[in-house]
Formats: sequence, structure tokens, C-alpha cells
Amino acid sequence: MGKTYFTLGADEAPEAWRAIRSMRAAPTPSLRKVLKQERAEVFHMALEQSQQQFAAAAGIGYESRPLNLFYGLSQAGRALAAASSRLGPKEGDDRTAWLPRGGHGLKFDVDTPTVERLLGEPVRLQAGKSDTFSRVSHALGSPLDFREETFGALLAQIPEVYLEFRTFEYGPVAIQPNGIYAGSPLHFPLRWDLEARGAPIESGDLTALREWVNSYPALAGLALEVDAEGKRIPSHNDGHLYLTVSSQDQLVLRGSQWLPAQSIEYRRSTALFPRLGNSSTAAHPIVIWWMVLFALSMLARYSPRDWSRLMSLRESRLASVLEHVLDTALDAVPNLIAEALADLNP
Repeated sequence: MGKTYFTLGADEAPEAWRAIRSMRAAPTPSLRKVLKQERAEVFHMALEQSQQQFAAAAGIGYESRPLNLFYGLSQAGRALAAASSRLGPKEGDDRTAWLPRGGHGLKFDVDTPTVERLLGEPVRLQAGKSDTFSRVSHALGSPLDFREETFGALLAQIPEVYLEFRTFEYGPVAIQPNGIYAGSPLHFPLRWDLEARGAPIESGDLTALREWVNSYPALAGLALEVDAEGKRIPSHNDGHLYLTVSSQDQLVLRGSQWLPAQSIEYRRSTALFPRLGNSSTAAHPIVIWWMVLFALSMLARYSPRDWSRLMSLRESRLASVLEHVLDTALDAVPNLIAEALADLNP
């Protein structure tokens, strides 16, 4: 049973795959406009292969699971590219060709024998003109200007890691924000109380705090609340920051709550994701999972000795975190694929 409102509200694998199969049987009007001829054939077969890869992953141990998970996600990525109106039908057009061809578009050094080296090792962008990662990122509107991001920072951007391991801090985390109840009248400027995990709140350094706030694209337009002397007004809640929302344009209504306009939907919930690498924008959640599973699949496939040590509960303090990631992926990734398909081609 889920331990939080987030996990209780999120779909598990059977529900997610049923939603995907229902969209395959009866595509939305926006999908039907794109899924013609070869696109439709790739869409259906790639999603079928993706589901089978995830089913296989659920039946094997952690030793090999990253391989099935990554290739299952990769096939789903082909389906997303086939169904995306952002990718045109002209194969000769390098930017808009919809069918992924070529390599992965990413690089990860598998020579990582220690936990610290693994967490600090970057997943590098090596995007070409038609690799799968580039096609999927473009289909989802995710940035391709980040250059690289460390594996530890990518793990921190998976909300389930933050919720399960509150002490895991290897970069800005994906925050589950509290919203402003929509039933209350909005009077601007208004105060928003944010749980600011990882922010240097106690330092008193306003410059450092503003840098932390600006590391989240959804918060970049909000100001720290300060008094007449320019000192930060402390929140009544430990670990929280008061931010000032100056206009309704900075908010979006999601369900019964007002939330920052650039917040991202994640498994029927909302999250604030930090910038990816040196990009000015956050990545799509599927892209975060893509980079994490790519790195783990490279380790498991090409460096099995190091993978064995990293997954040993006796030898590795990261082993339980990685187990949790590989367990969570079985439900979270299909859930995100279903959400992405439903939101495609607005």
C-alpha cells in the first residue's frame, strides 16, 4: 500500500498499460490525425514491445532488470515519436523526421567502481540528427541544450527517490509543492509557503537563496519575501520559504489548487523540477527516467563486476536506492508513458 497521498493516487503498472492499450484501440482525435500508415504500424508494435519488455523486467532480478527497462522505455519512445505532431513526416528533414535512427544520443562512462564516482559521473548528451533520445526529447518538448547532468542529480529528480529517501541530496530534488486552495479569493501580491528541500535557508545568504529559487524554472519569476530592511521573512514552518506571487499569470489551476505556472504533472500529481544541466528549462519526467535507466543499463551490460558491487547491500550504501529505482520504474514509467500519450498534440 502506498505510504503517501502521491503514491496512493498514482497508477500502477496494470492500470497504466490498460490505459495505453485503450488509447491504442481508440486513439484520441489528436493522435488519429498523426497516426497514418507507417506511423501507426510503428506506434502499435513499439508499444506492444515496450509492454512485453516491462513484463519481462518484472519477472527477473535486479542483476538484469535495467536492460529490459531501458529497452522497454526506448521502444515506447519510438511510439511517442511516431505519434507526435512536433515531428513531421519528411525523412529528409533532419529536424522533423519522426522515425528515430542511429545511436542512443547519450554517453555514460561505465568505469565507475565506487558509489561516489557513480553519483558524480555525468550522463552526456551526444545527440546527432536522428538518434532516439533527440527524437523523443523533441516530441515531448524537452530541452536538448543541457550538455550533461550527473547521475546523482538525475536520481534526485525522481520524485519517488525524494519521497522514500529524504536524506538523498545529490543535487536539487524534484519537489512536491503545496498549492493554494482554489476556493479562497486571490489577492496579489500573495504569500506562498514552499517546502524548500536543499535550500540554504539557515545561511542567511539571500544571494544563495535566490540562486536556489532560480534553479527551478517554475519558481524563477517569484521573489523571496523580505521585510523593509531587506531581510528574509522566515516561514513558520521549518525548512520552508516564503515566496511572493505578484500576479495570477504566475499560477495555473490544477484540480482544486493554484500552483506555479511552469510546474509539471507527474503521475496525477504536480512536481517542481530543477533545470537540467546548464539548460534554462526543466526536462520532461520521461527524459529523466530515460537518462537514469540508460546509465544503469550501460553499467549492468558492460561492467557487470561493478554493477554487482554497487547492488550489494553489504558493500554499497546506494544498493537500496537503486533497488527502489528499479522497482519504482515498473509502475512509474508506464504511468508516465500513458500520461504523455494522453497529453500529446494539444
